[in-house]
Amino acid sequence: MTRQNRIKDSAFCDGTTSLDKSPTCGLPLGLDFDYFAGQLYCCDPFVGLTRVGAFGGLATTLVPTKDGVPYRFLIAVTKTSDGPVYFTDASAVYGPKDADKSIQTGDSTARLLKYDPRTKNVTVLLSQLAGAVGLATDSDASFLLVSEFIAKRILRYWLKGEKAGTSEVFLTFPGGPNKIKRNQEGNYWVAVNVPKNDSTVAPQGVKFSPSGEILAMVDLSKEYNSRITIVIEYNNKLYVGGRNFPFVGQYDIKYVRNLTSTKINLYQIPIIVVEARMPF
Repeated sequence: MTRQNRIKDSAFCDGTTSLDKSPTCGLPLGLDFDYFAGQLYCCDPFVGLTRVGAFGGLATTLVPTKDGVPYRFLIAVTKTSDGPVYFTDASAVYGPKDADKSIQTGDSTARLLKYDPRTKNVTVLLSQLAGAVGLATDSDASFLLVSEFIAKRILRYWLKGEKAGTSEVFLTFPGGPNKIKRNQEGNYWVAVNVPKNDSTVAPQGVKFSPSGEILAMVDLSKEYNSRITIVIEYNNKLYVGGRNFPFVGQYDIKYVRNLTSTKINLYQIPIIVVEARMPF
């Protein structure tokens, strides 16, 4: 739950993906689970950074604003084991309803932020980002990866070591990278939407290592004919979702390796409706 009104108006909210209803029903665009504390952190652009306790229930708003100014487009969050919570505001100008405008105008007002649960302070780590919609850390929280959808790249922001507090371009893509998710082996998947000449996109899943080596790429355009948001690998399966699809796709994966490259063949099992209310 993200809003008190969400409980009162459950019939109004259930089954909807309408952005017009989001101020009442909630819009949890970014989620990350703290396995040590059993808590769920959530980015809701209409509420702020929130947290749900180990037993569920109504989310607690941790930081609704930065210096008194409400966030416009909170969208990604990751909790590190040593305390801080990192999250992104995809734009200081455009909200979720105007996401396409932010892309069309090349908006570069996004930010990477840090929330300290002990002091309850929020610090801006990076600004002037172009559509910061994805966020992930490595296994020992030495750096953050931030995807810039509009700039078509992933940045690496160092948290530890000699480069701490600095950033660098980590990967670039022919299309916009969205959510980044680390798998069980410590590698990453990112959803990438490559523009085509006919004004549509070719959705892809791209797997890469912590050093930036591309390990695999898979074309998802057969089942997905518009922008996807997320690709997750878990127990030799891929799960794919997007705002415009009322389902989550599940795929079996099989790796075919040779001396020059790693390819992935996807053998689709029947698409299953895991959740028909994908918000973004």
